[in-house]
Amino acid sequence: MVRPAFLTRPPFRHVFPLREGGLAVLGYHRVGDPARTAWDPDLFSSTADELDRHIGYLKRVHGIVGSDEALQLLAGRRSGNPGGVPPVLLTFDDGYLDNYTTAYPVLAAHGVSATFFLVVDYVRGATVPWWDSIAWMCRRARGEGELDGDVALEARREAAALIASYKSLDAESARAMLEGLPARLGVAAPTNARELFLSVEQAREMVRGGMTIGAHTRTHPILGKLPREQQRDELRSGKAWLERELGCKVATLAYPVGSSDAFTEETMREARRAGYRACFSFHGGINDLAHTDVRDVKRIPVYFGVPDDDLVRPD
Repeated sequence: MVRPAFLTRPPFRHVFPLREGGLAVLGYHRVGDPARTAWDPDLFSSTADELDRHIGYLKRVHGIVGSDEALQLLAGRRSGNPGGVPPVLLTFDDGYLDNYTTAYPVLAAHGVSATFFLVVDYVRGATVPWWDSIAWMCRRARGEGELDGDVALEARREAAALIASYKSLDAESARAMLEGLPARLGVAAPTNARELFLSVEQAREMVRGGMTIGAHTRTHPILGKLPREQQRDELRSGKAWLERELGCKVATLAYPVGSSDAFTEETMREARRAGYRACFSFHGGINDLAHTDVRDVKRIPVYFGVPDDDLVRPD
């Protein structure tokens, strides 16, 4: 798939070489075909076949570690691969249903584990994410059902611009923007959140199958734009709910959005106070285990259409 210029992403390959002592963490979102969704197509990281090839390549070239092994590496209780090839931890954000129906069977077939960072209100079916709401409304404003190529592209272009604008706003302005969008576009906001995300029972099954669950807050706000008290509530209530409902310890957190300006020093302090052993960002880079701050473990975003051999590898 050739991505339009306005959707082009930075190069996937890591931004600095390491001889040894590194950990690469890959960040996926959705798995499937972005051309067949009414929601945000830019949340798709791979097809099922691409994910299968990615995992096969990573197992062969790097080795894939689970959450516990990654935490041991980050804590200095285990050494990384010799020879400059960093081991890889696989992560998935948000808890989309295709993580269960599509990604989980691929992971299980390869006998590897991944960490799934879940948003409480999404797993509960309580709300549609703001980016999916924006994309859905932009498409619906141009007609129901299938859209032809040019119209779909224009809807995608408008949604991408609105999503970028939302991210740039303070919390109150972003909320007002989203609430005003139905009137602006002349459509109703989507309400069918339940069809988008995996259920608690499906998450329990994944835990029983060897997957790890991490927290992604309660409502997926941009934490760095919230007062400390709200950050603390998002970090603690999300963790507590998952632990209670899934019956497992939640030791890791992924910051929503995860860019360098999406969380602050205050966010990192509150996350550690909430009991997270490692917190993951989303702004690229391989972790040098001798110098990594466990409150900001870097992840490399995986975007749709990345070739297998353009995954993490030594220079």
